[in-house]
Amino acid sequence: MMKRHLYRALFFLVVLAASCGMLAMGASAADPVSDFDFARYVSDNPDLMQAYGRDLYLEDLYLHYLNFGAGEGRAAYSLRTGQPFVLEENAQQAYQAQQSLTGAEARIANATLTPDRNWPEPLLTVADQILAQVGGSTPYEQLRGCYDWLIQNCSYGSVLSNLNQGGWLAEDAYSIMTQRVGVCDNYSAAFAVLARMIGFDARIQTGQTHRAAGGYTGHAWCVINIHGVDYVFDPQVEDNIAAGGAIRYLRFCKTYEEVPDKYILYAADVVQSNIMASGTVPAAYGFGQGYNYFTHINEARSAAGVSPMSWDAEMSRAALRIARGENKDTVLSELKSKTGKGYISYSSYVFYPSYNWQPNMDRFLESAGIGFYGLHICMLYSIK
Repeated sequence: MMKRHLYRALFFLVVLAASCGMLAMGASAADPVSDFDFARYVSDNPDLMQAYGRDLYLEDLYLHYLNFGAGEGRAAYSLRTGQPFVLEENAQQAYQAQQSLTGAEARIANATLTPDRNWPEPLLTVADQILAQVGGSTPYEQLRGCYDWLIQNCSYGSVLSNLNQGGWLAEDAYSIMTQRVGVCDNYSAAFAVLARMIGFDARIQTGQTHRAAGGYTGHAWCVINIHGVDYVFDPQVEDNIAAGGAIRYLRFCKTYEEVPDKYILYAADVVQSNIMASGTVPAAYGFGQGYNYFTHINEARSAAGVSPMSWDAEMSRAALRIARGENKDTVLSELKSKTGKGYISYSSYVFYPSYNWQPNMDRFLESAGIGFYGLHICMLYSIK
């Protein structure tokens, strides 16, 4: 945590000295952090890599654009549409006002809600039942009720999902909602889905959390962003703390500063060492683990006498959306409607496939797009 804060502090000091005044903001945009294409932003702005080093975090890059990048005339894009990103009206003032709030109820009440019901029907059905059960007359009461429901009704353990649609986030959420058993991924996914259905900008963060016995262990938790400020919601750790007793809300709507040394975030692994050394950057999305894997694919194809595939930024953006947990069928349908092409996909979790995996040799594949987000991976291939 100390290293992360040091990088951030040094970075903002460097940029502040060189930054210009802010330009006028555009119309309001929902889900500011979730829709911010951080991969393209850092790819298009290699100088940011030298300021941040290899520790790149999604919210840090959004905050850079909010506080400095827009005023400097840097371009940013929507992850979903590929069109220029639009900051919400008076975004800087809203961010500063949000930072000043200290109580969970005030913080949550200040959110601009955009309900998301783009989930498979079986998940919507059970989630609606939970939301009806927890009740609540305000968004704060609804969100706290969902947090309480997971802690009071679920226990730690491993059970496989039987949804098999909608992507890993939907599957992880459905599993614990229906079977009442799950690990940290399930707790955080279920809370994120319920929060999005209420209207909050919720996402999953992977990394490590502090163990009661000392040291750190791999973990996943939920983060809700309100006007640019990230808040931790960790029902699985809270369940451990409560141990069947009263809920103390020690991991409910907390900034990382309010839970010091409790979390280590996995950075978005999008930087190659040669970019840092040379100051150059390949084409947008042609970098990081995805680009390295793509290079290995074409090396294997060349050795097998198969023509190389081209890198497709549109497909890579879609793959990143899927890796972050969006409904794969919806994303691929949008992609097909734009391009008219057919695609095959391969998604995995905590698994890095070998570059001599069979589809790499398939001579009918002509282009690839690869998305990495934490431990989640998605690879898309277009078919000739």
